[in-house]
Amino acid sequence: MVAAVCLGQTADTAYMRFVTDTLSSPAFAGRGYVHGGMQRAADFIAGELAGMGLTVKQQTFTMPVVSFPESIGLSIGDTKLLPGRDFIISEIGKNREVIGQFERLEHGDTLWFDKSNAVLLRQNDKLTWRVMHAPADATLIELKRGVATLPEKYKLTVPYLVVADFPCQNIIAMVPGTKTSDSCFVLTAHYDHLGMLGNALFAGANDNASGTAMLLAMARYFSKNPLPYPVYFIAFAAEEAGLLGSKYFVDNPMIKLKSIRFLFNLDLMGNGEEGITVINATEHQHAFHLLKNINMQYNLLPAINSRGKAANSDHYWFGEAGVPSFFAYTQGPRKAYHDVDDTVETLSLCEAGDISTLLIKFFEALLQQ
Repeated sequence: MVAAVCLGQTADTAYMRFVTDTLSSPAFAGRGYVHGGMQRAADFIAGELAGMGLTVKQQTFTMPVVSFPESIGLSIGDTKLLPGRDFIISEIGKNREVIGQFERLEHGDTLWFDKSNAVLLRQNDKLTWRVMHAPADATLIELKRGVATLPEKYKLTVPYLVVADFPCQNIIAMVPGTKTSDSCFVLTAHYDHLGMLGNALFAGANDNASGTAMLLAMARYFSKNPLPYPVYFIAFAAEEAGLLGSKYFVDNPMIKLKSIRFLFNLDLMGNGEEGITVINATEHQHAFHLLKNINMQYNLLPAINSRGKAANSDHYWFGEAGVPSFFAYTQGPRKAYHDVDDTVETLSLCEAGDISTLLIKFFEALLQQ
C-alpha cells in the first residue's frame, strides 16, 4: 500500500505508517480483549520505546469485560448476516443461542422485539460498536438497514466470555531534561481499541493506532533532541472502556501531577486534510492562541479549530485534577469510527509531519513563557 503524498510529510511519517500498520494488523486482534491483542500491543509499544534507549515502566490494573472470542452468527429468514458488516451486538443478554421471531415494537421499521427471548433489534444506517463490561437483561442487535427483511424468524448464536479481572497495562517512558526536573511535559495516547466481535476485526487504525504512532514518533524525536524539561510519554489502555487507564493513572500517579507544565493528548491522528480540533481550547486560551500563532508562523495545518471541555479522551481526568491539557484530533473526509471500516487504507497521514512540528514548536514556545 502506498501512502498518500501530501505537503508536510517527513521521515517520521514513514515511521508512523509502520507503527499504524503494525498495530492495526490482524496479529494484534484489534488491541482488545481476545487472542492476547491488547497485551501484544503493550509489548510492542514498550519494545519500541526501549529501542530508543528509554527506561520503560508499566502500570497494571484490571477491569471487568465481556469478550467474543469465538465465531458468532445471525440468520434472519434465509439470509446469513456478517458480524461487523451487517450487524453488531451492542448489549448481550444471558442467552448464547436463540431461535425466535421479531415483532414490530413501534410504528415504522426501526425497533423490533422478541419478548420471549428478551432480544431487541434496532435498524441503523451505521454500526458503531463499544466495549461491554457485563451482560445486560436483554440482548440488543444493531442491524444495518436494508440487509434483511423483517419480520422473519431468526437464529442468533453468540458465544461470549465474562472476564471479571482482565489485566491492562499503561506504558510510561521519559526523556530526561537537560537542565531541570522540577517540571515536565507529557504526551499521551491510548493504544487500545475494541478487539473483535467473533471473526469481525475492529482494527482501530485511526482510533487510535495513529495517535500511538504519533506518540512513538515524538518519543523518537525528543530522545535525540531533549528539552530542558523532562518529557513523559504515556500509552494508556482501556480508553475505549470508559477512560479507565487514564483514570487509574491520575488516581495512582507515577508523575507528580503538579509538576506537569502541559499535557497534550493525541487521538485520531490519521488524517488532517481539514485540520485539527483542540479540546480544552476555551479552558486554556493563552496556550491555544500560542498554538494557532505557531501554526500560522510555520504555515502548517489548514485549520486549528476550538472546542471546549469534553470527557471524550484521556486528557479529561488530568484536566479534572488541575493539569493544563489539550486533546487534538484530525479532521478529514474519512469518517470511519468504531466500525470495521477504520483500517489503514482509510488513513492519509498527510499532516503527520506538520502536526509533529506543531507539537515540537509548542513545547519549545512554552519554555519561553
